[in-house]
Amino acid sequence: MNLTLLLLTLTTSGPISVSTEQEFTFPEHRAIELQADLEIPEGFELAKIQWRTRAIQVDLRPHDDGNTCSVWASPGTYEITLDAWLVNWEAKKFDSIEKIFNLTVQGSRPPPDNDDPDVPDPPDPPTSGAAYSVVIREASKLTADQTTALLEIRDFVDEANDESGNEDLNHHEFAPDAENPDGSANETVKKYVEKIPSGSKFPFGFVVQRDASGQSVIKWSGEIVESSDVIEVLERLVQ
Repeated sequence: MNLTLLLLTLTTSGPISVSTEQEFTFPEHRAIELQADLEIPEGFELAKIQWRTRAIQVDLRPHDDGNTCSVWASPGTYEITLDAWLVNWEAKKFDSIEKIFNLTVQGSRPPPDNDDPDVPDPPDPPTSGAAYSVVIREASKLTADQTTALLEIRDFVDEANDESGNEDLNHHEFAPDAENPDGSANETVKKYVEKIPSGSKFPFGFVVQRDASGQSVIKWSGEIVESSDVIEVLERLVQ
């Protein structure tokens, strides 16, 4: 029975909404993890848990059955909401809990190659299938070496797909202010640009693969100095 049907079945008692609000401030270059810490009333059990935010520059990655949520965000202030639905089968009642986390992020996410033992790496959800690289670059400002590096990445992707007969790898390049054909801002590119740490130089790349739910997971990101920065990650993901 899905949750919608479940709640319709139990409407004889009506929902009891419980809301709480918490505030957190995270310093620069610290992994962010939010804990549900739900107090489940006696006789109830957890039916569903969901994390959400309206901020497009925030990436939410729930794990541990949704009880923990890893957050990647550029500096700023954000509101993240946890919704939980509880069911008491014997009493035919349901309860809903809403927790609001007001976050102030003083710095960007930890760098991908963080080797500081005092800074834990965020959990990396399992991914599989096709992988792709996304490069944000300003074509008119590329140096000869940068142009060569991007060409080598494109050639690698084309050759790998020709050999496998599949399209296991993809490569895309965009200007930071890329637009749709109708002249509107490209929201997908905008989301990637907002994930680039302040002070970073173009070209800046991302290597992405999808998790079991179909969501894109960034497996690597950083300034592209050599083509191997990207190629080695792509090779590892599709082996």
